Amino acid sequence: MGLIGSNGSATSEDLFWKLDALQVFMMDLRWPEPEFAKHLEQRLKLMASDMVEACVKRTKAAFDSKMQKASKSTDFRVSLSVCTMFNVLMDAKRQASKLCVLDSGQEQQYHSKIDVLIEEAFKEMISSLVSKFAAVLDGVLSKLSRYDEGTLFSSLLSFTVKTAAKYVDVPQWYTSTMKAVCVWLTDRLDLQLHIYQLKTLIKIVKKTYRDFRLQGVLDGTLNNKSYETVYNRLTVEEATVSVTAGDGLQGITMRDSDEEEG
Repeated sequence: MGLIGSNGSATSEDLFWKLDALQVFMMDLRWPEPEFAKHLEQRLKLMASDMVEACVKRTKAAFDSKMQKASKSTDFRVSLSVCTMFNVLMDAKRQASKLCVLDSGQEQQYHSKIDVLIEEAFKEMISSLVSKFAAVLDGVLSKLSRYDEGTLFSSLLSFTVKTAAKYVDVPQWYTSTMKAVCVWLTDRLDLQLHIYQLKTLIKIVKKTYRDFRLQGVLDGTLNNKSYETVYNRLTVEEATVSVTAGDGLQGITMRDSDEEEG
């Protein structure tokens, strides 16, 4: 990807700058033959479109490779290079509106094509990233299943998160996460959670709620039916543990507090 620039990578910024400089240079020549000047402009726009398209495809391919190699455990981190790839696409979309459209404002077919390509790449990359987070959550919940107690079928209970390709925007991501935890808890409706399960789920639910609230998700979405069900279940489990195990939760609680951030 090259070094990081202010809008993307140094490589992509250099490409867009050179394409723009070339178009400005050719316009400043002020060709006396209008037809030739128009033809030259069209050729430059087409060349810019082809090069922007190649940049987008290379970025998407690099992103896919990165996601395939990324860990599915809680060690997964969104690297700086992945953030840069998203910035490259944003910059490509912005630059395409200038580099690939004629001065007359008439959008050529090749510009429409590159615009669609960028939009599709965005959607696929976001879906892939959300799917990776869903896989991490799946792994955590699967590990928590090992602490099921008191049933012959405890080892058979497992949770799977469906491919999150359709969860693109932030509210849907939050909703799918809470629904996932809700379903996992429903599968264990007749079981008392192991203290480790309870501590982990409280941390996951509270941090998820806080993080998505900071992203501007509305209260109506935050406090949906799945969240209320999860909240009530964990609160009851917490009360039970406080009676049977004293301070077994070590201060971890569902109560609204900013003291516990772990």
